[in-house]
Amino acid sequence: MTVPALRWGVFGGTWVSDGERRPTLSPQSRRVLGVLLAAPGRSVPGERLVQPPDHATPEQIANTARVAVSRLRTALATVGAAATVVTTPAGYALDIDHAAVDHVRFSRLLRQSEAAEWPADALALVDRALVLWAGRPFADQTDDLADDPELSPLATALEEERRTAVDRRCLLAVTVGSAAIGDLEAAVADDPYRERRWEALMLAHYRAGDQRSAIDAFDRARRTLVDDLGIEPGPELQKLLSSILDQDPDLDWRPVRAQRRPAGAGATGRTTALLGRDDEVADLLDLLQRRRIVVITGYGGMGKSALAVEVAGHQSAQLGAAAWVVPVTPATDHRVVESIAATMGVSVHEPDIVGRVARHLDDADGLLVLDGCDGALEATTEAIADLLSRTASARFLLTSRVELNLTGAVTFALGPLATGTPEAPGPAARIAADAALIRPSRIREEWDLVQQICDKADGVPLALELLGAAFADGRPLDLPPAAGLDDAVAVATDSLPTESRYLLNVLRALPLSVGVRFLGELTDLGTAAVHRVVGPLVRSGLVAHDPSPVGTRVRLLDPVRDRLAIEPALEVVVVKDLQRTFSELARAASPSLIDAIDTEQTLAVDEEHELGLWLLQQLGDSGDALRLACDLVPVWRACSRHVDGRRVLERLEPSLADATPYERALYWARRAQMSPSLADRAPLVPRLREAMEVASSEGDEPLRLRVGADLTIGLAWSGEGAEAAATLSSVRAAVSPDERWAALTLRTLSTMGRSLAGDPRGATIDMLEQADEYAEVGHNGEVANAFYVASAFARLAGDDDLLDRVLATAESLDVDRFSAYPMAGLAFERARRAMELDPDDAAVGPLLWEAFGQLQAHGERRAAATCRRELGTWRTRHGDPAGCTDLAVAALDLATTDPPAAAVAIVRLVDATGNGLEVREREGLRALAARLAGSSAGLPLGPTERAELNPPVPRPHSPPDERPTPEDHCDESQQWEILERLGRATTP
Repeated sequence: MTVPALRWGVFGGTWVSDGERRPTLSPQSRRVLGVLLAAPGRSVPGERLVQPPDHATPEQIANTARVAVSRLRTALATVGAAATVVTTPAGYALDIDHAAVDHVRFSRLLRQSEAAEWPADALALVDRALVLWAGRPFADQTDDLADDPELSPLATALEEERRTAVDRRCLLAVTVGSAAIGDLEAAVADDPYRERRWEALMLAHYRAGDQRSAIDAFDRARRTLVDDLGIEPGPELQKLLSSILDQDPDLDWRPVRAQRRPAGAGATGRTTALLGRDDEVADLLDLLQRRRIVVITGYGGMGKSALAVEVAGHQSAQLGAAAWVVPVTPATDHRVVESIAATMGVSVHEPDIVGRVARHLDDADGLLVLDGCDGALEATTEAIADLLSRTASARFLLTSRVELNLTGAVTFALGPLATGTPEAPGPAARIAADAALIRPSRIREEWDLVQQICDKADGVPLALELLGAAFADGRPLDLPPAAGLDDAVAVATDSLPTESRYLLNVLRALPLSVGVRFLGELTDLGTAAVHRVVGPLVRSGLVAHDPSPVGTRVRLLDPVRDRLAIEPALEVVVVKDLQRTFSELARAASPSLIDAIDTEQTLAVDEEHELGLWLLQQLGDSGDALRLACDLVPVWRACSRHVDGRRVLERLEPSLADATPYERALYWARRAQMSPSLADRAPLVPRLREAMEVASSEGDEPLRLRVGADLTIGLAWSGEGAEAAATLSSVRAAVSPDERWAALTLRTLSTMGRSLAGDPRGATIDMLEQADEYAEVGHNGEVANAFYVASAFARLAGDDDLLDRVLATAESLDVDRFSAYPMAGLAFERARRAMELDPDDAAVGPLLWEAFGQLQAHGERRAAATCRRELGTWRTRHGDPAGCTDLAVAALDLATTDPPAAAVAIVRLVDATGNGLEVREREGLRALAARLAGSSAGLPLGPTERAELNPPVPRPHSPPDERPTPEDHCDESQQWEILERLGRATTP
């Protein structure tokens, strides 16, 4: 059992806390907890938990361990953590979230810092780690377990890790330019034998313009080392003193480009690739002033991405124009515009997403950088052509290894870097020296080696970095001149350990960045092992970090990917492992009618959503793809990714011809789950009946319950109230009272039935109570959904006070990936309520338009159509002719999903068109509305809507002498034709 709210620690003693309380532990319990915390999740034999007498029998030791564990559980019970100590076949273990343990987080942050590409990021990670240090491990005021034989190895390792972290922090602070002399003096005084601290102090004094204090710091360091240890300062301190005495200009502080990314920029390669590109940056900025679209072309590894990001940074910093960098990969094919919108902060739920992106670009006079267009060539060129035709001032900078067929585009070819001479080293030489750890002041002395690296790299920046790093690692550069990037990649990968090679092959088979946590699941290496392996790969230049708000992500550089050889059989294995990993995580996260969703596992799958879609494309229309899609559906649904899920399922539907009856039943159950709209379950009723029979015959009770729940909704929406009640009764009878999630789900179904049976007010109050219960379970999406359903019921009840109460209470909810769909529905209800309170409010229209786009994007077609009906009503009141189009289209969309709601749209349309329709056409539409209003399917109408369908006579625009007789009405086919004609009349 995992208790995420708890925090566990070994720094400053052994402890556990729920944020408010720390249970008091006896010395024995502190030791037992300390041994378990040393390796959380790992089984520890009972004899290692206790310190039995020398002559104790195995039975006595086992009994002592049982008693000690029992006492620990009793103490932990005060914070609800007794169940976290579990008994295993090998002994005992702590079943907790590893990230909740302070020393695990401490080590993880330091590993991330070592792999960080930017000094400022690395410094921030070290600071976050050091904040966790609350004292010597396993030692508090009453007890010191740091010397215990079971705990001392970890305690010693953690103390050394902290000392190294402080050393590194001192140097990073000087590099970034945020070092304080007082802090460095304190660090030196704390441990005067750490030479890196003296080095940072000397450099800080020198950069502060105090050369005397810098030299004095060296003298103090030397006296300390000689007097106390009998040794001279190391070569680094000696070199630094010499550089200070020579006033080496390389010691001067200057802003490091890698300390900051341009606003909106995506991940780039190593920043040394920009050396010697100042002319190219200036030329590109000049070109972008004169031309709207520029394409940077060149061989892989030339630094196209780094150059484009640098240009974006100059555009933002110097010209004050907005700039966005969007990486293009095979996984983003057919979704290029959505990727652009997400990067720009434009809602991907807009009905006209291209138009919104175009307006955003023009409004900001912005620059859009698409990096790696050859990764999805056709989709990218189509997206750019569309945006070009709809923007007036926006600029586009593209990178590609091939020329793009775009009208008006100018190509900017990027070539190799120059080596220069020993007296005037060129950019290639400086990159090679930097990668080979040769200080700039020594390039002249080491010129033969630098020249050798430059010759073999053939002026390609990435090859220079790879070969230089290989030399720094002691690998031979036994290559012919002008070896180029192919051989550089071979050298960089030649002597990698087995784990690193395997990880490279995994990244080679995948098309985009992968989260470290997910990579651990995929490779079975474990997250800590992946961090350990990724660090050297990043330093070697083969792998890059991508920024992410959810954790560390890594990707193989595209030029490296193209040159890594991988056996086809291994690629198949990686794809199969990826499929297995997705299925296992999705099944662990998937909610049934019985079990609540595992939010943590859902997040793990959702973070890799693009990778999952790519995998499904790789699997084609096979049975494997069908099974994986069925596994992923509950996660997609929980994370409001209904549209993506429905696209996949609809694409895979033809493969049902070769599926078993059980697979078909599971498919239709998942198809129903992927329909956010309750109305969408009505057409699936025949399929769900068949699936119910299959689930019953197979004895799959969870599937039968799931299908029964959706079948109940479909029947109720179709007006089959008696069968819906019978189905719900049979499902309810199979659920145990102890299964809280199932009871809540069935109670929601019963509440819906209560509303359809004529008690919407009581159903509203019940849904509000259920929202509180879902909050206790801990799933924000279900809480938001309960409020959304409650708002609909309150409207049906015609109780404005109750509706206002629901909407006001829902204001406190946070929008996350689990609640995006119901929150879109609540946004619609708020906008509709605002229009009722003030029909002339000019702010209501944009609110309705935004809610309409969100509902449509989430696949909620019925609610989206109802929202469009209200938008049309608002527009007609404000004299916008597009309102009639909205009403007509809403009526057509609602006619099959919610006929009574369609009737309201038709009546409003007739009133809005006035004398624009013939009398017989108006009366024909009113007759159609009357027929639709009498349907038993769909939601009942609220009192306001019922009043609209029964207006007093005479009706507007129908003088008594013009009132037609029934035989003068249009027939039904003509009535639908009139609606279709009005729907095409005006573009909204």
